[in-house]
Parts: sequence; C-alpha cells; structure tokens
Amino acid sequence: YYEYLWLFNQRQALQRKQRQVDPPPPNRETHQQATQRLLFARPTLNKDAPVVFSAPAPEPPTLRIDPASLRPGVTPLRLAGRPPKCFFALAKAFLGTAISGQPPEPEFVHKKLRENPAFARTCGFTIPRPSKPERHTDIASLRKIQHFDQIMTQAGLWEQLAQQSVQENLQKQIIKPEVTIVHDTTHYLAYSSMVVLQLPEAKASERSRGCSTHRPPDGQQPVSSHNGNLQASPCSDPSTCTSAIADSPPNGQEDQKTPGKSGKTPNNKNTPRRRKSHPRTTKPCRCPDRHHCPHPWINADDGAGTVVKSSGRMYWAHKASTLGFPGQEVLLDAVAMSDAATHDSQS
Repeated sequence: YYEYLWLFNQRQALQRKQRQVDPPPPNRETHQQATQRLLFARPTLNKDAPVVFSAPAPEPPTLRIDPASLRPGVTPLRLAGRPPKCFFALAKAFLGTAISGQPPEPEFVHKKLRENPAFARTCGFTIPRPSKPERHTDIASLRKIQHFDQIMTQAGLWEQLAQQSVQENLQKQIIKPEVTIVHDTTHYLAYSSMVVLQLPEAKASERSRGCSTHRPPDGQQPVSSHNGNLQASPCSDPSTCTSAIADSPPNGQEDQKTPGKSGKTPNNKNTPRRRKSHPRTTKPCRCPDRHHCPHPWINADDGAGTVVKSSGRMYWAHKASTLGFPGQEVLLDAVAMSDAATHDSQS
C-alpha cells in the first residue's frame, strides 16, 4: 500500500504541473452527447462491450519498501512531508465497519471513527486534541480515507486481502470443502440517482424494454439531446422505483413482464418499448463552468442498472456474479457485472 501511495502522490503532483504548463483544451462534448455516448456503450445496448467487469492492471510502483520494517503504528520514513497514515489502522477501520453491519464505504468509515472513540483507538488511531497540532496518528480525514479506498481498489489490494482470507479459511478447515460449487447472481443497492432515457427507434426495436408507468416529477421537463432522439427524466426515488426499465433477455427466452394494476400481465409484445434506466451523467471535478471545462463526462455510478427479480420487483442496483459452497452458504469469489441490467444468463 505504501508503494502505491507513493506512486499515487507522484502522479498527482505530475498532473498538477502539466496542467499549469500546458492547460488541456476545453471539452466540446455536451452533456446530452455524453449521455448518449455512455448509454450506447453499455453491454445491454452494445454487443461488443464486455459483460463482466475487468479492472485494469495497476502500474507497478518504482519504490520498494521492506515489509519487515513495518508494523501497526510504524510507517515508512519520508525524507520530506508529513508521515502517511498507518495502513493497519485504515484497513481495520474498513473491516470493522463491515463487521458491524454498515457498508464499508469511506463516508461510513469516517462517521464511525468520529462517533466512536473506542472503535478509533482499537483500530490504532489517536483522538485529535483541541487546540493542539495534528498528529499523523490522529483519526484520518474523510479525504484521506477516500484516497486510501481509491488506492486499495485501483491497485487490487482489496482483492488480494479477500483471496488471502478465503485461502486461509480453507487451509485451516474453518470452511469445509464441498464437492458442489454453485453459481448465482446477487445485487447490491445503488445509492445514486437514476434517469429514464427515451431511446431512438432503431435501438429501441432491437434491445430495450419500456415502462408505461414512470412519469417525470410535476413541473419538471424532460431533457432532450441535440438531435431530439434522446430524452431523460430523473427518478425521484430510484431505490424503490418499480417503473424503471429493464433490458430484454437474450433471444429464445421469455420477457420479464410486470403485472398491471389489475393483477393481470399485460400483453406488450406488439408495443414498442423505447425507455431505459441510466445513471446520471456528471463530471469528476468542481470547476465553476462544468459544461466547458476540460474534464470528461462520466457516469455518476458506473455499472448501476435495473435488476429484475423473479417476484416482479425491480431494484436500482449493481450486480455481481458469484461462486460459493451451497451447504455452508459461503462465498468463494465474486465478479462485478459491467451493467446490472444484463440478464442473469449472460453472467
């Protein structure tokens, strides 16, 4: 982690210098054009897009640190700047938050450290002293915790920790090997906003499914693209919205039908379905003029989509393809799907 932290800091400093010497040109792509580009790049609308998400290989760091010189509370010696936050304390904070039943996300970790001094001390942090200089052992700020999670994710270190835990549990017989391994998909609720887009006729007739109940909030106008083919209306409650749009399953399989108000399943085989749920389009910056700054437009929650369950309920969530032991109900491995609206048979 300390090696990738050094690489992360070096890359950030180099990018700052490059922006000062040679400012990048403004991004000419409009918000509507970016939304259409991101929408048609999803696997449910683009057959060439990978269904299973594969993280890019991390760049190997040029700095090497002797693991024997590290332990909880002892960080690598730096020639300049403040000492880094302890890896062991940060890792324990994330794992402890997950064990307590809360999502191991930076916001929840920071809140738990601030609200529970005993938990912070157990992880290895010290409590900040009023009117005293900050110590490198004090509770990390939200930004430091976000950087830690970002580095651990990009370098694949969270994945290595999970694999080591599974291997150790199998070697110590904490988990008994079984002759049967079960594959299944599961979903994780997406705590993000969702928009419902109207697809062009050509795309709608090929892959998409529609929604007859969703309407934009009162007084809110749909957003149209430059050619009039793409419209979007935000969903007021994406986590419980049952009118979100799911994608059609592969050829040869029956459509997932949503019962109407009367309890009967409507016959929509001949009705064109031209709407699809999509994450909000945003920019990863705080520029005052975001529509003309050089940063690219991205999905606010990449991979989120409408997950249709067998009971007819729909969730705005992420989807993972998993392998596990059925008898003990123990998860062995999980891979994220590039689009949560992808049919289970494609996983």
